[in-house]
Amino acid sequence: MKRFFPLIIFLIGTGCVYFNTYYNARKYFYEAERTYKKTQRVTPKERKAYEKVIEKCSKILEFYPDSRYVDDALYLMAISYLRLGDRRKAKRKFEELFTFYPKSEYISRAKIEYARLLIESGNPEEARNMLKKAYSKTSAEEAALLLARSLALENKCDRALEELRPLIKKRITETRKIEILYLAAKCSYRTGDFQSAISYLDRLQKFVLPDSVKVNSLELLGDVYLEMDSLDRALEVYRSIDLPPGDKRRSRINYRIARILLKKGEVQEAIKELKTVYNGDRGGKYGQLAAFTLGVEYEKMDSIKKAIKWYKNASSSRADPEISIRARKKFRAYESIQKYSEDSTDVRLKLAEIYLLELNNPSKALELYRSVVDSSRNDDQLKRALYGLVYIYSGPVENPDSARKYYEILKERFGKSLFVKRAESLLKSD
Repeated sequence: MKRFFPLIIFLIGTGCVYFNTYYNARKYFYEAERTYKKTQRVTPKERKAYEKVIEKCSKILEFYPDSRYVDDALYLMAISYLRLGDRRKAKRKFEELFTFYPKSEYISRAKIEYARLLIESGNPEEARNMLKKAYSKTSAEEAALLLARSLALENKCDRALEELRPLIKKRITETRKIEILYLAAKCSYRTGDFQSAISYLDRLQKFVLPDSVKVNSLELLGDVYLEMDSLDRALEVYRSIDLPPGDKRRSRINYRIARILLKKGEVQEAIKELKTVYNGDRGGKYGQLAAFTLGVEYEKMDSIKKAIKWYKNASSSRADPEISIRARKKFRAYESIQKYSEDSTDVRLKLAEIYLLELNNPSKALELYRSVVDSSRNDDQLKRALYGLVYIYSGPVENPDSARKYYEILKERFGKSLFVKRAESLLKSD
């Protein structure tokens, strides 16, 4: 019997190491999960804990692949990867659990979390199919909430609200109630039911909110008031949002403040705000929007040099290619205008075309075309100017009488001209 004693000691020892590894993995996991479920955030402390879980569970899979805790290890790893934002590895572990341990006690819970991963990955329909498979009495509420989230992701907000309304009436955990009320407010806002959105947001303020939810809910409330054209209320809410220095959300909120100030006619204050946004988010989406808006406002004030500067700034950003293209078009058009310093009829015709076709400023184009008609004796110049007036009065500035008047002048002077035929087709299309 003595010769077996060392083997027994070895087996007991390895069993202890194996169990301690699993025990410690569970300990780190549930400590991190308790905090995460309260805050919905992974702090550096929780991040370290989830990394420890992955490290210890990897040892179980590597050294004890036939043990009874392999499905536990797969589940803990999948969730840990999901919390850390590594969806690819989380997906792999979930799929291993579903494939090799279909009867595991973790399957129902894992399907709920896998549906969460699918929603975050932009696959709401696949998430809904997974939630149907995951349904159980213990997970019904969470499944309904995730289903609502998947519907909201596809902007099917009416259906999302159908899932959320019964949940609002239930006694559930504070964390879940907060998520439900916020999502209900967001969906109500998207469907245009602003009063319900405000009601849900008011109820939300009764809870002790995590910082991220507090900021998001206030921003949403500001958006609701803005859509209702309650500018002063929206401004008050946006200005009440407290963010730490350097927070990227500040640029987004300040841009909205600037837009409200413009609506209120407080242009100089808006310009100051827009410059603050640009300086705080150069190269970013809201920095580019601020630069473009500054170009528009300076253009309205006929401060062409300043408009050119801001359109150039907006065009150099890659944040939104569409805005870059629009800004570049404006920038190049105004640069062209500045080159034409000589006040001749040809120059005025060229400027009229730029204002009309590139700068979408038919009023300025009308002014220039009229000056050509009043002063020019050159047939080619007159044809172009008269046609330009018919074109503008037939479309951009609707005035059928004026369009007909200039058409008759054009027809009388240049009866067989191609410009007359084109002008006639414009009048017929009206």
